[in-house]
Amino acid sequence: MKLKQQFKQLSTLLIAFLALVTATAAAPAEGVRKTAVVSFGLSGEQDVFRSEATGAASILASRFGADPVIVRFNTRKNGDATVEALAATLEATGKRIEPSTDVLFLILTSHGSPDGLAVTAGRRSTTLTPSKLTEMLDRTGVRYKVVIVSACYSGVFIPRLATADTLVITAADANHPSFGCEDRAKWTYFGDAFFNVAMRQSATLRDAFTVARSLILTGLSRRIPRWPEAQTSSRCSSPAVSQRSAAAASMAPTPQRKSLPISPIFRCLILVTGRWHRQRRPPRSDSSRPATRDRSPRRIDSPGFAARGRRPHWAPGAARPRAAARSRHPR
Repeated sequence: MKLKQQFKQLSTLLIAFLALVTATAAAPAEGVRKTAVVSFGLSGEQDVFRSEATGAASILASRFGADPVIVRFNTRKNGDATVEALAATLEATGKRIEPSTDVLFLILTSHGSPDGLAVTAGRRSTTLTPSKLTEMLDRTGVRYKVVIVSACYSGVFIPRLATADTLVITAADANHPSFGCEDRAKWTYFGDAFFNVAMRQSATLRDAFTVARSLILTGLSRRIPRWPEAQTSSRCSSPAVSQRSAAAASMAPTPQRKSLPISPIFRCLILVTGRWHRQRRPPRSDSSRPATRDRSPRRIDSPGFAARGRRPHWAPGAARPRAAARSRHPR
């Protein structure tokens, strides 16, 4: 009966511990926004668009703790980043986040024209217009959005996409091209300045754009040797940003949701359980305690030892004095 009562108390402690761990892990931190990243390399003509779409998504995901992160790109043979795939991906991503509070990042990198973005998948080619992209984003139902377009003449997307809750950042304005679309390059000039440099050191998106624009216009980046020559030409690109969205522009890297560490809880549980066990253990009497072992050296000696010329023998396990410890072999 007593043993049954002890097990009942122990089970109560375990149930309380599991309830504490579950409640702590499930409770989100207050004021934390979830972010999602959708990154598409729309042109398969150069490998730089695949590399930039992948690298930009990785940097934003690490900076903002984004989940989910979806990356698609086109190649010269295959086409996964089509207009239809972009529309379906945006709609599905909008259902995975809270539309009223969470933030959707959309990264598009490709060749551009005053009509929109080139979508080249294998031998198929089409154009993603600003009006078409606006319809896709409206269907997501997400309130807060950040759209980053790395392409020539990408400023044409700002008038149609920019709202009070949608920040639009482009590699060029509506009247200028951008540079760096090469097969061997890992980034375009804008992608290198904004994602690879500015986003790693800036506190907010607005600060990151300011740093990237300064790098591009002054040609101070040392990562691309030909950058200064391209940027001092009369066709210098001019990165642009929408000025209407203050909420998204001031976004800073979001701290991860914090939960109580599990290891201290385990330590507390072990401590409480050990005390509970010791309190219920019957005390031992002095007679049941084991006698202390006498570790003093014991010498086995007799008159016959000296008569026969034998050395004293020390009992096994006894500590031998230094004087008695001799080498087995003479030197």
